[in-house]
Amino acid sequence: MPLSDIWAMGARPLFALNLVLGFSAGFPRDALQDPRRRRSKAREAGIPILGGHSIQDPEPKYGMAVTGIGAPKRLENFGSKPGDHLILTKTLGSGIATTAIKRAAHRRN
Repeated sequence: MPLSDIWAMGARPLFALNLVLGFSAGFPRDALQDPRRRRSKAREAGIPILGGHSIQDPEPKYGMAVTGIGAPKRLENFGSKPGDHLILTKTLGSGIATTAIKRAAHRRN
């Protein structure tokens, strides 16, 4: 779960794990060895990075998995009401569009 999800659920982040879920044999190792941005975000959140995992795959994917704790009654991500603000961090439909583009490219290869 990313940090934003932990906070959205009213929880407190405890620690993070680095995840590199896809890199091909030709993937530049420098990209995997430069965790400065992730370290910076973890430090900003006041949590340690306790390690990580990697899996070789043709399509690079990376991020952090964050564990947190919170009061069970507060761990909800529903209950919006008319007048609440909605903040979109991506254009609606961008996930569908990028998946379609990747599938079309995969079919051509």
